[in-house]
Amino acid sequence: MTLPRYAALGIAALAILLLAACGDDEKAAVTSPAATNNAAPSICDAFEAEIDSYADGMSKAGDAMVVTVTADPGPPDLGLNTWVVQLEDGSGNPVETDAIRIAPFMPGHGHGTNPLTYDGEATGEAGTWMVGPFDLFMPGVWEFTITVERAGAEPTSTLFRLCIEG
Repeated sequence: MTLPRYAALGIAALAILLLAACGDDEKAAVTSPAATNNAAPSICDAFEAEIDSYADGMSKAGDAMVVTVTADPGPPDLGLNTWVVQLEDGSGNPVETDAIRIAPFMPGHGHGTNPLTYDGEATGEAGTWMVGPFDLFMPGVWEFTITVERAGAEPTSTLFRLCIEG
């Protein structure tokens, strides 16, 4: 039994469509963030707010000063972490403060650490404080609010948002 010519052409066209649909999708692989950066997908990829890229000595300008942090371990990781926090004015001069504290918090989970905040200890170097150790007990996006208290001024806060991979 032979198929009519139009039936044979229809089957051939269907076979070509099926093969094309089953082929590998090179375009998707090339344009995915993980493929573009040659990195594995991150647990933090789905987080919608901007995440800071950690580097020793990373800084952010707060309301009245520049806050610079260096973490141990660096980058911050699961387990116990200790940060050195340096406070400077816009000219690079150390800023003396009465107290600083860090509040680690996971916005995607709605919880922080236990305790909720960690007070800094002055290191003896002007404008430099050590905070921790604090336990980052699960991977994901963590927000670190650093609050600085100075006599005669309202407390100021600076936020660092980091991905803790684990």
